[in-house]
Amino acid sequence: MRLIKLISCFTLYFLIALNSKAQLSMFPAVSVPVQITPNGKEHLFASYYGINSWSKNQHFATVLETDVQFRIPTALDTATLGLVDMRTNKFLPLTKTTAWNFQQGCMAHWLATNPDSVIIYNDMRNGKYVSVIMNVITRKELKILPYPIGGVSPDGKEAVVINFSRLRITRTDYGYDGGGQDAQPSVRFPVNDGIFLLNLKTGSIKPVVSFAQLRSQVPEIKNPNGIEYIGHVLFSKGGSKLFFLARAIPDWNTTSFTINKDGSDLKRCFPDNWGGSHFDWLDDQRLLITALYEGKKIAIFYSLLAKVIFGSWGAVNLIMTGMGRSRQMENGWSLIPIPQEIGTRQLLY
Repeated sequence: MRLIKLISCFTLYFLIALNSKAQLSMFPAVSVPVQITPNGKEHLFASYYGINSWSKNQHFATVLETDVQFRIPTALDTATLGLVDMRTNKFLPLTKTTAWNFQQGCMAHWLATNPDSVIIYNDMRNGKYVSVIMNVITRKELKILPYPIGGVSPDGKEAVVINFSRLRITRTDYGYDGGGQDAQPSVRFPVNDGIFLLNLKTGSIKPVVSFAQLRSQVPEIKNPNGIEYIGHVLFSKGGSKLFFLARAIPDWNTTSFTINKDGSDLKRCFPDNWGGSHFDWLDDQRLLITALYEGKKIAIFYSLLAKVIFGSWGAVNLIMTGMGRSRQMENGWSLIPIPQEIGTRQLLY
């Protein structure tokens, strides 16, 4: 059996190497920064990596404006959600929101169902966090959904819901103030909280994964006051899967996961202590993730197929696969050098 695994491992390695060599592509050239708003507006900021601020026709970019600085916003602080008209470079105010932060803004997304005119964003109404669908041309609110969104599907028909009140007490700069959701601060792994899938047309919601389901797959929380939280949820390019980070305070243990949007096939991406941060999907099977190996932060190319990882740091290249075993790794992972021709400055996709 071990011989079969070893043969399979090396067969997979050569297939990946040949396929990757054929698909190598250099990173695109990056221009110098281009100013898109006039001077005089100091506190303008866009959204976050993984969130597209641009309308499909590139005429508008969603931007937040606020006078708050040098502190975390409270429920009394408003931000103005607006557009930058790329034809005139003017800032066009749309509405105000109190459900926002400096990291991810108010989660404003363009909806692919109407990618040049309709957005969704988070707000607080009557003491509860909600998401609002708005036509930016008419400035009319088309729908108010009773849940805040933490990510939107590529087709603009679904969104994920997470707990921003729980984020407020665990990762303050990513949560919202005001208690618009039940944070359950005394429950480490709530059964009734986690990630939910929201149908933007019907408003129906269903669970994807609960904190309780993650308990056996994340590092033990040893601090008596520690609790788990979820953030950074991102749909795959085809919309069939989610990537997310499960973390715990106060030790900030981080575990990277993928899961099908229907809640099936929950997978850990890495062994313990690798963490995960600053990532993006390449398609429905592969991601580029920043993670830790031997305490060093590296960019890792991760494939859900056979738990294969390409990574590099400094002069070291490696492929890791869950099909074999190695003394250096945990949970059945092993290391194989990447062919020299793949190089360290090229992106595989």
